[in-house]
Amino acid sequence: MNEVRNRDCDFGNYFAEFYDPIGLVDEIGVLLPSPGRRTVALFMERSMRFSDEAPDVLRRLYSGFARLHRTNNQLLFRGAVTRTARGLQTNAVCIFDRSGEIVFANREWRQACRRDGALARQAGSDFSEDNRSVDLDDGTLLASRLDEWFPIAPGGRLCVLSYSSLRASLPALKTSFLAGYVSKREHEIICAILEGHPTKAIADRLGCAPQTVKAHKKRIYRRLDITTEREIFLMFLDHLQGRSPVLHADKE
Repeated sequence: MNEVRNRDCDFGNYFAEFYDPIGLVDEIGVLLPSPGRRTVALFMERSMRFSDEAPDVLRRLYSGFARLHRTNNQLLFRGAVTRTARGLQTNAVCIFDRSGEIVFANREWRQACRRDGALARQAGSDFSEDNRSVDLDDGTLLASRLDEWFPIAPGGRLCVLSYSSLRASLPALKTSFLAGYVSKREHEIICAILEGHPTKAIADRLGCAPQTVKAHKKRIYRRLDITTEREIFLMFLDHLQGRSPVLHADKE
């Protein structure tokens, strides 16, 4: 702590309120940089002083700690992407933290960015909507805002590139999505949601009042047993992979 602390920092209260009550005498730690402008801190505390050689031992072990930390981050992201992308893990995937910094990008994403510079620009743009799809030369960019519980990048954004072979059939896939389960007007609203349109824009597009769109959304949520637009987006990702969403009995 002496190596990284601000020299003007007064540890008096820290020692008095934390160390003394639990009988600690010394503390040593390792700081491991993490994606998303975060740091993982591993501290060891003792009721007696560490030896003078302890810091040098930790420095020699640091590369091992760092490798384990990187491996853990990779496994963490792969698992999170698999759960969130719902089977699209073979496509190009990128994760941004809430500040817009890339914290994960797989090989397919990096290759796609080299082929199409517009992909990086579109993915890095500020999406005010929770979900959005954007047509690109190389395919369709699907962006979904991540939940606050998402590991390391809470409140960030997941971007998935569906390649051109899928893009060609995207209109037909939208038409077949939830067909026969929702009304024609509800289906139009669902398609507008998938395109990233807010309620006011959907109302203008359909020539109705925003309150009417909100009423339709409530019925859609009730039919699908969901509570957010994000869940519609994830159901559509399932549909893109040929998996039928799990639908409950009509609740109306």
